[in-house]
Amino acid sequence: MEDENCNSGSNSYDTISKDMQRMKRDYGATFIRTYLTSCRQPSVWKNLVRAGRDNNMGVIGMIWWDFGPNDAKMKASENAIAAVFDDPQLGRFAPYVIHSIEFNDEVGEEGQWFAGPFKSFKARMAKYGVPIAFSDDWDRPEWHSNTPNLNSWGRQASDMQDQTHVHVIPYFHNNVANPNTFFPYLKKQIEFLQRNNMKRPHIISQTEWPSAKGNHAYRPQWDNIQSFTTYWNTFTSNCQYFKNNKVGWFFHAWSDSGEGGLGLLDWNNKPKINFKPTRC
Repeated sequence: MEDENCNSGSNSYDTISKDMQRMKRDYGATFIRTYLTSCRQPSVWKNLVRAGRDNNMGVIGMIWWDFGPNDAKMKASENAIAAVFDDPQLGRFAPYVIHSIEFNDEVGEEGQWFAGPFKSFKARMAKYGVPIAFSDDWDRPEWHSNTPNLNSWGRQASDMQDQTHVHVIPYFHNNVANPNTFFPYLKKQIEFLQRNNMKRPHIISQTEWPSAKGNHAYRPQWDNIQSFTTYWNTFTSNCQYFKNNKVGWFFHAWSDSGEGGLGLLDWNNKPKINFKPTRC
């Protein structure tokens, strides 16, 4: 979903629908999450909604305009997805396909600028009954000022949302993370959300581990397929923990062609690991 060319094959109905079918058949998927949706035309959202309907798949959509304030791209992104809900045909079922919408990515980097636009977009989507969230790392000092609880701004930001979509990415925390011992860090983040009464449900919207050097990888000791396999096997082997804590999670990238090294599939769309998630 990162292709800015709205007419590219990756944004087409046929490609999206075939990917959904494979996700369901091979991995039991029921939801997809878009990431950094760079096409700012209604077409990509219409294709997603049609494909979701036809394949009985829910969609968590991310409207994205770059990292930092960009009013023009922001409005284009908002208008593109709003056009689907206003469409006389697709609008009838779009609220049942679109599970929720994420307002940009890692808005904590933008300071408090995003609060006004977020509230405005949330009001715009409220008439369709679609929950709005933002996808971010809640262990940022912006939210809690290095204390065990949210600070005043963190509480305001949390209360804006309808849901909590959280990044838990231990790979970027050198002092706590390697693929064999990262799970206590993940638990600590979940405990933080629950201790601060963050709105339900908690969705780990983004978590990842690179299978090779390059792109987001910078720790050569751990940037390999063995670490990648260990990391994702830990998720699938802790099903009961996620069920008990009512936490869902996503495999960050479907293919390396979209996020090199982070995908479930390699550049040739072949599975990199024997990934067998169970329904919790």
